[in-house]
Amino acid sequence: MNVQILAGHPDPALGIALENFESEFRYPLGGAAWFRISHGSDYTRFFRAIGDARCFVATTDERIAGVLSVSLSPLHVPGQGVVLAAYLSDLKIRATGLRPGRVLLSLFRAAEQWVGGRAAVAFSVVMEGTSRLPSDYTGRQNIVPFRRVAELMVMRIAYDQTSVAHRCGTTVTIDSVEAARASMASNQHYLRGGESNLRSQMRPVGLTNAEGSAVAVLEDTRKAKRLFREDGSEMVSAHLTSFGYRNIAAASELIRVACGRCSDAAVPALFVAVPRDQTAEFMDALPPLKITQAPATVFAADLSGTTPLLDAWSIDTAQI
Repeated sequence: MNVQILAGHPDPALGIALENFESEFRYPLGGAAWFRISHGSDYTRFFRAIGDARCFVATTDERIAGVLSVSLSPLHVPGQGVVLAAYLSDLKIRATGLRPGRVLLSLFRAAEQWVGGRAAVAFSVVMEGTSRLPSDYTGRQNIVPFRRVAELMVMRIAYDQTSVAHRCGTTVTIDSVEAARASMASNQHYLRGGESNLRSQMRPVGLTNAEGSAVAVLEDTRKAKRLFREDGSEMVSAHLTSFGYRNIAAASELIRVACGRCSDAAVPALFVAVPRDQTAEFMDALPPLKITQAPATVFAADLSGTTPLLDAWSIDTAQI
């Protein structure tokens, strides 16, 4: 087995092979909906938008057996400041052919060698309905064990003109959003930095509500990652990222502001992730918006032995 390491745009033949490979996989969204992902011909662009990234491609007999992507990015850790984190994502292993465990081990070994001792934390985000969890395949073969640390709710919010009539809000710089979020989310783990312009087809815009008690960036991922329904139609959506808020009322107000901006741009839905234990409060605050709920879980490992991993995490849906 050979593991290729991609840092940029793959060559045309490998790009086509990767597109064909990922078309074999489906992912759950809510109770009954499923979708597939396309990262396009520049497969690593989505992960490069998160941080210094590599995509590891396991092949045998010139056929792709599995992939794993890793992005190194600054992670805010409550009470400790900023550490470097390895965000593991996009793990896909072909069900037929080589034993999945052998492919997985080869991918992890290659990723571990590339990361070296640079990262203090490793983590991944797994959608509910995924057949195997990180806790199932880590903690063996000298792979550091990942444990469940936080539960999220990914919400895809659809709307019509009547549901987004409330549009009071202010456009602000993305730098000011990041500064305000740092204050509002000081008790949460969250990734810092990244390049929205690398993944977003729409111009990323910073937003705040009237009182300045909620902030976010409105963007999409369509330059780097697109979602397709089972009938082949694209699931066009925007994403609310760098989301910080003082309370649920302020957060819900800003979500409505973002929905209004999306409606003006003919974007039919908005993704945002919130702590799962706040789901009921958001659902009560956001009628009559149509919301699809998709639970997700953060699994993480302390690689340094000195980094506390709490249960409060803020994850951008544009990074999942």
